[in-house]
Amino acid sequence: MQKLKYFSGIKPTVEDLEFDQDGRENAILDRQREMFTGGVVTGLQLVEVDGIYTIQPGVGYAAGQRIEVSEATEVAISATEQPSYIILKHQPILSHPVQHFVTGETHDIYQSDGFTVSVRDSDEVAAGELLIGEISSAGITDRRSFVR
Repeated sequence: MQKLKYFSGIKPTVEDLEFDQDGRENAILDRQREMFTGGVVTGLQLVEVDGIYTIQPGVGYAAGQRIEVSEATEVAISATEQPSYIILKHQPILSHPVQHFVTGETHDIYQSDGFTVSVRDSDEVAAGELLIGEISSAGITDRRSFVR
């Protein structure tokens, strides 16, 4: 979710308030969608082309957090006998540095949804993580809809 991180030294501009309001409106729509999808992923297919693995664009929810991949993302991995598991994790991204008007300290005041990709030897996922697929020398196994 995009939002403005207020702190005592900020003097919000109209641009800041619009950014915050747009983020909140989008979050409301996203949360409504989440309630009805039950955390089911749309998109996020793991594909292999010429030995290069990529996660295709899409949206998923893990532990109430939105994970959105807006463009194909390469995964640095090679197939082995033992399966490796591709996991997405929600991670907020801070941006738009602003200086405190008294102390001069710099604070990032915009927060957006982001993600990290990890490759593990186990298919166990924690809160805020989403299992995408399994890669081994036998090929790719789609795990997007896997429910424990």
